[in-house]
Amino acid sequence: MLGAIVYEDEPWSMEFKENPSVCILELRKENRDKLPKILTTAFTNGSLFCALREYEQRRVYMLLRELIESKQFISAEKLFGNAILYAVEKRIKQRAQFDTGVEYEVAGKVRNHKIFHRTKDNTFDCDCDLANGKGTFETRTERCSHELSILLTLPNGFEQS
Repeated sequence: MLGAIVYEDEPWSMEFKENPSVCILELRKENRDKLPKILTTAFTNGSLFCALREYEQRRVYMLLRELIESKQFISAEKLFGNAILYAVEKRIKQRAQFDTGVEYEVAGKVRNHKIFHRTKDNTFDCDCDLANGKGTFETRTERCSHELSILLTLPNGFEQS
């Protein structure tokens, strides 16, 4: 369901705003042209979202808000278009564990990607174009769907970031 609600914390609105199954995004000038595509992708993949565990759904909401607030609109769309799919279909495999972090492989839509998760500071390195600002993403780097899928599924994966 998509809705709009008053910005101010009116007493009647708090029941909705404080509900953990509600994701509130603030519509702003800088995101108003991007949100329709992101929300369309979210609603198109609603059945995948429903297949996530409850804590994973809460992480989707937290990640979505973080991505929108930091103007990572490509990542926000990929969260719903790719990352949730990878999590639900269990396309994430741990390959090796080191003192400094964990190496993963995520079976993407086109090819497999290697991701290194540095556990000390909860940062990621991925070999994909979006994470490295290459190819069609030459002008920007954002969180990639491979990293987002790991964050969705790791125990305490989001809370540490």
